[in-house]
Amino acid sequence: MVDMKKKKPEHPPHAVRAMPDDAKLRLLSTLINSLPDNIYFKDCDGHFTLVNLAMATYFGFQNPSDVEGRTDFDFFSDEHARAARRDETEVMRTGKPILNKEEKETWPGRSGDTWVATTKMPLYDEKGAPLGTFGVSRDITTRKAAEEAVRAHEAELSTYRHHLEDLISERTGELERANAKLHEEVAERRRTQEKLSESEQRYRLLLEGLPTYVYSVVVEGKRVVSTQHGAGCARVTGYTPDDYDADPELWITMVFPEDRDMVRDFASRGAGPRSQSIEHRLIHKDGQLRWVRNTIVHHYRPSGELAHYDGLVEDITERKRMEDARREGEKTRAVSDLATGVAHSFNTLISAITGSAASISDNLLPNTRGHDDALRIIGAARHAGDLTKRLLAMARSMDLGPDADVSPVSLQQVAEEATGLLQRPFSEQGVTIHIRDGASLPWVHANEVQLLDALMSILINAAEAMPGGGTITIWATKRRLTQPALRWNPASRAGPYAMLRITDTGIGMEPELLSHIFEPFRPGHGDKPDFGLALPLAQQMVKRWGGWIGVRSRVGAGTTMRLCIPQADGPATTTPDEPSFEGGTVLLLDDDRELLETMRETVEGRGFTALTADSAVDGVALYKEHAAKVDVAVIDMVMPGSDCRYALEQILSHEAQANIIVTSGFSRDYTRSQLNLGAWRFIQKPFEPAQLIAALEKTLTAAET
Repeated sequence: MVDMKKKKPEHPPHAVRAMPDDAKLRLLSTLINSLPDNIYFKDCDGHFTLVNLAMATYFGFQNPSDVEGRTDFDFFSDEHARAARRDETEVMRTGKPILNKEEKETWPGRSGDTWVATTKMPLYDEKGAPLGTFGVSRDITTRKAAEEAVRAHEAELSTYRHHLEDLISERTGELERANAKLHEEVAERRRTQEKLSESEQRYRLLLEGLPTYVYSVVVEGKRVVSTQHGAGCARVTGYTPDDYDADPELWITMVFPEDRDMVRDFASRGAGPRSQSIEHRLIHKDGQLRWVRNTIVHHYRPSGELAHYDGLVEDITERKRMEDARREGEKTRAVSDLATGVAHSFNTLISAITGSAASISDNLLPNTRGHDDALRIIGAARHAGDLTKRLLAMARSMDLGPDADVSPVSLQQVAEEATGLLQRPFSEQGVTIHIRDGASLPWVHANEVQLLDALMSILINAAEAMPGGGTITIWATKRRLTQPALRWNPASRAGPYAMLRITDTGIGMEPELLSHIFEPFRPGHGDKPDFGLALPLAQQMVKRWGGWIGVRSRVGAGTTMRLCIPQADGPATTTPDEPSFEGGTVLLLDDDRELLETMRETVEGRGFTALTADSAVDGVALYKEHAAKVDVAVIDMVMPGSDCRYALEQILSHEAQANIIVTSGFSRDYTRSQLNLGAWRFIQKPFEPAQLIAALEKTLTAAET
């Protein structure tokens, strides 16, 4: 049998903790005079009966009592004052509030207008008769000006807009969900307010209508005794007031670990009755990282000891994201301006060098001095081409189009391929690579080409840190994360990860260099200029897959790079090799005559017939003369006089299904944005003879199927 007399009564779901009237008045007075928003009360005739300090300052007064008895007609233009009066009359007539209405304020005698987001609600006495209205308004003039500036720069940013489509789609979905959730909260709040008394209703309506939440903390000595949090805390932190009551330490444990000391010091040190603010991070109940502005007003005992403090928390995550996006955009534009200005011409020269060196090596006996020199030229040209591609990849935020698809990749296969490519040059430096238990290396979700590039960049970086030779060890472990690793990658998710470790026995890094290791344009090891692009690009690629790169290093004790990549279950599906194709006529258009001659020798060496032209006009004339037998046209994007667009338009107007390959030192996406007509394949300069032949074979094979 259950003793019903001993069972403690449960509190109703929406029970409100009793608070003394003087404490309520003190808290309310502190709150409204500390808030940066304008808070005011009016009678039925539109006269101000009470305003907070912010409202008085907004009107140019130092004392709120100087505003009492006045109306909007004493401050604003007649047009704006009449519009405000109409809104207040409608609110009193219908009893329906106006929530967060954005309106422009016009002022007589002022040169500029202001914008505010305003909320207006009715006031009634005990018998239900109207007493007037009260409201809260927030100055959003700066935001409106920013929005206007954004619109003014949209034309300039159109070239980069395609990089933001996924983000915009994602943010739109989040905003739609947030809007739906807000409507649900407003409906729930309205149902709750109907059950409250008039005094409680006015108090809660004022607090919960704000886009922030309030809290109060009682202190004894340096120890927090109790906390009280407004209902809005659930919207910002995910935790309800009951959660804070159940865990007195929740107010600090929800703060991001690296910010806790700062928040503790800020809360305890005190600075008089004036409010102060800091910005810090906290971890939402759903595991996501949020940024907040925390404003505190301290209150002291007669002895000077801190008694309690009242605070205000505002979610500023979206503002932080916009600031970060703006900074990243500025850096990307700076790098893009540098890279795209030289990429095309530089890559064209590299293609000519690579093609000529390949032709020399093909006509010399292997293992002869001339043959080895030709191979070294090809290797140096490839390195220069890789550097240009990295510059372009940084400028385009590594958006490599369809080739950057993520699929299951074998770490063993990629590690062995990287080791094979670097074994000979590393052995000359006295550097040995050891793969520990290679057969057990797991599969990961990544882009195979990018992963190979990232791994080779890290291995080369490690070798440069061992000028006297040494050992590089590669091994991997598996780990399951129970929650996202927000500190390393905000886009990470819980689940299985492969931890690929690359350890060298090199000279290590100073703390100063270590803190900037993933920043662009830093110096490399020793006297070898690296432009600082290899590791930043590797970090960006791994983060795109949902992972990150960590680094540990100590001077004289070597360095360990740890690639944390989401683990995959098995291998990706492979497509069969395409059949080889020989024969046919190829039209070659390029203003670089050396490269043009190299391409002619390459295609003729594989059994093709080559027609060449060094301008778009001559190329179009040549195409029209031999249109019946031209199978493929290879056209450079940038040529003097009439450009590639002219050549494309003329050829496609003659044959809509013509086979065309466009070459350029610019990226695939940039080239397509400039030549958005017809269907054509793409080869990015610099390219090797084998790449040109492979593109021709794919184009001709696809045309036959």
